[in-house]
Amino acid sequence: MNHYYFSECKANEKASDIPIHLYTVPLSNPHEKYSYAHSIAYELRKLNSYITVVAHGQYIASFEEICHWGDHRYIQHEHRPIQCSLPMERTILEKLFKKELENRCKSSYKMDNDLFRLANEQSMHVGEISIHPAIYISFSVEENGDIFVGFDYQHRFEYRKTLQDVINNDPSLLKEGMEVVDLFNRRAYYYTFVGMADYTAGQKSPFLQQSVIDYYLEKNELGKLKGVHEKTPVVHVKNRDGHLLPYLPHLLKLTCSYEQLPPSMTKKVNRLIKLSPHEKMFKLYTEAFRLLSQQQVLTFQKENVRAVNLYRCNEEV
Repeated sequence: MNHYYFSECKANEKASDIPIHLYTVPLSNPHEKYSYAHSIAYELRKLNSYITVVAHGQYIASFEEICHWGDHRYIQHEHRPIQCSLPMERTILEKLFKKELENRCKSSYKMDNDLFRLANEQSMHVGEISIHPAIYISFSVEENGDIFVGFDYQHRFEYRKTLQDVINNDPSLLKEGMEVVDLFNRRAYYYTFVGMADYTAGQKSPFLQQSVIDYYLEKNELGKLKGVHEKTPVVHVKNRDGHLLPYLPHLLKLTCSYEQLPPSMTKKVNRLIKLSPHEKMFKLYTEAFRLLSQQQVLTFQKENVRAVNLYRCNEEV
C-alpha cells in the first residue's frame, strides 16, 4: 500500500505583518484585464532584476519599491498590508510568496511546472525514462490573515532522448499536439509540438526575421549552438498563449508522466522510487524546510506542520 501525504505548515507571521508595494496599472482596453498587467510585470522584472515582481488582475506587487518603470506607468501606488477580506489581494500575496521563493532558490533548484527539482538528489533512470525527485510548494493566505505553506514530495518523468534523437532515428514518431519541454533553462518551459519547419537553422525564420543560429548568437547563448550547423532542422512549437516559436530540436524532449508508463515499466519504476511512509515524510519535511529557509519573508516552526490529506492508494507512485 502507498501512503500519500500533502502537508502544510502555518507561518509565524500573519498577512497584516507584511506590507507590500501594490500598484494599480491602467488598462489599454477591457479585453486585456487579465493579461496587460502580466506583460508589464514581465518588463519590470528585466528592468528591476534584483526584486520580485508579480501581477494579478490589474495589480502589480513587490516586497520592495519598483524604481524603474521604463515606458510603463501606474495610476496608484500603495505601501501597506493586504486587505485579507479581498480575494484579489490574498491571491497576489500568495503569488508574491511563491515567486520570492523561486527567485531565492534559482541558483540551486530548477523550476519544473511549479515543482522544485531537488538539486542534491541524483536523477534515476529506467530504460529511456529519467525520473527526478521534486517538491511541490504552495502558499495560502486565509481571510483571518493566517498564512500556510503546503508541500508534497513528487517525481517528474521525462524521456532521455531529445527531439533531435527522435528525428535522426524515426521522425514519424513525432505527432502534432505532443507535449514537449525545454529543460535547458533554470525554469522548464512546456510547449505543444506543431511540426517541422520548412527552413533550417541557417536560413531566415519568418518568425524571428533572422536565422535561428543568428538569434542565439545575438543572445550570446553559444552553448545552445553546440553541434548545430547551417542545415540543422528546426521545429515549430506553440506556447500556452498559442504563439508559434521556432526551436532547435536538441533543446527539446518529449514529456512523460507516470500514467503514461506501460505496466512493465511501472513495476520497475515503483521498485526504484518506492519509499516507506516514514522515509517519504522525512524527505518531504527535510527538503521543504530546506527550501523555505532560503526565503527571508516568512518563518516557520516544524511543530506547526500537519498532514491535511492522508490516504491509501492501491499502487505505489
